[in-house]
Amino acid sequence: MVYRGCILKIEESFAIVLTDDTKYMKIIRKDGLAVGKEIIFVKEDIYKERKANIKNISLIAAVFIIMVLSTINIDPLNTLETMNYAAIVSIDINPSIEFKIDKEEKILQVEALNTEGKELIDREFRDMFIEEAVLIVIDNAKKKKYITKEKNKVLIATTAVEEDFKEKTIDMNKIEEKILGNESLEDIDLFYIKGNEKDLKEAKEKNISIGKYEVYKQSKEKGQNITLDQIKNMKVQEIVDKEIGRVKEKKIKNKVEEKKKDIQQNRESKNENSKEHKEIKKEDHIKYIENKKDEKKPKIELNQQNKREIEAKKKEIKKEKVETKKEIKSTNKKEAIEKRKRENEKNKKEKIEKFKENNRLGKKNKDD
Repeated sequence: MVYRGCILKIEESFAIVLTDDTKYMKIIRKDGLAVGKEIIFVKEDIYKERKANIKNISLIAAVFIIMVLSTINIDPLNTLETMNYAAIVSIDINPSIEFKIDKEEKILQVEALNTEGKELIDREFRDMFIEEAVLIVIDNAKKKKYITKEKNKVLIATTAVEEDFKEKTIDMNKIEEKILGNESLEDIDLFYIKGNEKDLKEAKEKNISIGKYEVYKQSKEKGQNITLDQIKNMKVQEIVDKEIGRVKEKKIKNKVEEKKKDIQQNRESKNENSKEHKEIKKEDHIKYIENKKDEKKPKIELNQQNKREIEAKKKEIKKEKVETKKEIKSTNKKEAIEKRKRENEKNKKEKIEKFKENNRLGKKNKDD
């Protein structure tokens, strides 16, 4: 079982909690507990002790809470109604749950309005945005089979309390977007109704959600013969099926289908664009190859012509080299012959001169 309450006092090993059904209970002390904090706990969290005088505990707790509330100028007889909330958001499936929110649409307090509702608030919601909290509650309801494919109607009611907030309407689109973002909740049919502060007070007195109370008022305006207790115990699916009141449906299911259709169209568009892009790319590639071929042809022809010219030049150079060698060889040969001839003539002259000289010397010696 899930309990919910406000911490009144913290002792060494336990804390005293005033539950929503005005019972005083002890829970095991844990980190994060603080006086005045709203908490949710289960049976396993209850502090077990030896027999104690419950009357004394109750008396101490009552005195303590009066002292605390007196210090901060709050009426101790109306503790749960003193939070400075800007609006109330109720969710009816049956289960029924009520959220108190601030101006920023963050959760200040959550309350189960019936036994089934307690099963859906098994966690801390404080400071969470309303659209996130609504998504969690609806998701929990589906997991616990309160919502099925056949019974998928959810009634959300909003009532502004603060004057400044009355001009502002809670953005239901945010809630829808959260639901749309969860594929497992795409079959939800959401209904919306708006209440006022007077009706909220009357609903509190009758112990019924503001959403169902507004449906009850609408049923009276339509002349439908149905009691408040009957509506209180009805599931929203039954209210819709019997066309009780004038609840305004938000076509979440249709929006999901529209979103899917848009996604599919986007995919098809992307595929077509991709095919077109591929075709264009292919055509461009073919053109590119053809252009390259066309560009290559003159280059090949030019290269071949250059090659022929180079070969011819090489042959010409080679020929010139051969001729130059021949010329050099011929010139060298002539020069060698001329040189040898000159040397022979020189030697001949030297021999003649030497012979003449020898003759002169010989003749001289003979005369002497």
